[in-house]
Amino acid sequence: MSLHCPTLMHGRQQLLLQAIRVPTQSMTGAFQAINHGVPLSLFRETDFQARRLFSLPMEWKQLVARPPSGATGYCLTRISPFIPKLMWSEGFGMMGSPVEHARQLWPQDHAKFCEVMEQWQAEMKTSCEKVVGIMLASLGLTNEEDMKWFEPKNGCDGTPCVLQLNSYQVCPDLDRAMGLAPHTDSSLITLLNQRNISDLC
Repeated sequence: MSLHCPTLMHGRQQLLLQAIRVPTQSMTGAFQAINHGVPLSLFRETDFQARRLFSLPMEWKQLVARPPSGATGYCLTRISPFIPKLMWSEGFGMMGSPVEHARQLWPQDHAKFCEVMEQWQAEMKTSCEKVVGIMLASLGLTNEEDMKWFEPKNGCDGTPCVLQLNSYQVCPDLDRAMGLAPHTDSSLITLLNQRNISDLC
């Protein structure tokens, strides 16, 4: 799905909307976004900063551990609330500026991490809004009345977005690794940057 097509002819636009309609109606499916306008340099810098974060010693990352009911901070994910074993991945979530956590991880050197993550979040929010707009248009929802539910409510400054960085380390014993458990995200939409990693779908 192209996210930038100002000169798309009406016929081609209708084909795009028809192609998107079926997975949108079923609430399952995936799209590959092209022409999104996100600079390649920002992809690279975000990847670099994520690697920098996950390469820190475990005891440092635990300083910014995510609370049980929270969405931000560092976490090791359990397979389920009833099974104490962990999935073979670690994550770091943020909503808005990560400065509070980043300052604890890098007291003197957190500015670049924060700058990059804030830029990445802004680009992903814009991309999400474009994708949702295209999905709604594929269902025939195009006027202002149809879109009111998507607007901020009660003084919110916008739709809440969570940026989740994940790291999947190479397991020393592949026969014993469970990897990431199959799951469905509970958000309206998830943008996944596969970073040339296969088997993420």
